[in-house]
Amino acid sequence: MTDRKIDIHILATKLNRPAIDRRWMARPRLISSLDRSPDKRVTLISAPAGYGKTTLVVQWLDQITATPIWLSLDQYDNEPDRFIRYIIAGVRRHFPEFGIRTESLLASPTLPPPNYLADTLVSDLVALKKPLVIAIDDFHTTASEPVQAVLARMIQYLPDNVHLVIATRVDPPLPLAQWRVRKWLAEIRVAVLRFFPEEARAYFGFALAGQLSDDAIERIVTRTEGWVAGLQLARLSLADTDDPEALARRFSGNDRMVVEFFMDEVISRQPDEIKHFFTATSMLDRFCTSLCDYLLADEGCTRDSRRLINLLEKENLFLVPLDRDGAWYRYHHLFQELLSCRMKAALP
Repeated sequence: MTDRKIDIHILATKLNRPAIDRRWMARPRLISSLDRSPDKRVTLISAPAGYGKTTLVVQWLDQITATPIWLSLDQYDNEPDRFIRYIIAGVRRHFPEFGIRTESLLASPTLPPPNYLADTLVSDLVALKKPLVIAIDDFHTTASEPVQAVLARMIQYLPDNVHLVIATRVDPPLPLAQWRVRKWLAEIRVAVLRFFPEEARAYFGFALAGQLSDDAIERIVTRTEGWVAGLQLARLSLADTDDPEALARRFSGNDRMVVEFFMDEVISRQPDEIKHFFTATSMLDRFCTSLCDYLLADEGCTRDSRRLINLLEKENLFLVPLDRDGAWYRYHHLFQELLSCRMKAALP
């Protein structure tokens, strides 16, 4: 038997709720949705980059009566013992004696299976007998099957005093369909997170009082489709011009700040096959599998559009379904404008 390395450094700042702009407008509609979610075992907040997932959870945790536990994940949190140690460290900020039994297992020369670790952690949570909300941010950065197994097992036997909130850009490979049937799962997605027109008017009225007409604001809402980061980037661009009304009317996916966001946060993170699919479909206002297969075949590529479209949808890559049958799709307006401008140079 070989000794297992167990010296895991806990980065305390990953347990701190991130600071948010306190001037950011409250959104009672979303807070109300989260207020109802503890009736379930877990709340999944799944949406593309820039839809205000983290801000929403932080605002909600600031006003709940249960003890809030925060954990920000990154790509280095792929080991189950590291993941569990962070949960223990977060709970211990409020209950210093928590998790002694689970911690002893983590110190074993041979790490027990994920299910056994999860069962012991759940037993420690049951013994706590205190209402907790454990919020896990950026869950999409963790691709580890053992970590996912720990979380799935936890939720399967989660005690009534604990509620989990998972914020992610990508739907996790967890038994979501089963949880829906069992009524364990509350979901908050793009349709709920996006700004409604009246919210956008209130936002721009606060940030650019009297400088924009209702028509100009409506134009921005239409182009951004209520995408939170898009509205913020539009506000920054408008604040930096002498004629915000004129800029608002021509705001598009080619705005410098929008381009930088999409390139840094979305496109640059994709594998080559997704980038190539973006290129091949960038000029289409809408598309289906057979049309994409035709375009890919014309470029000598494998006809695998159904798999790629399913992947884009699962990964929340600004894909908008146009029907309930999964036949026709389009890209988010700003994303499509960026693709058509930036990608067409790569087309043959």
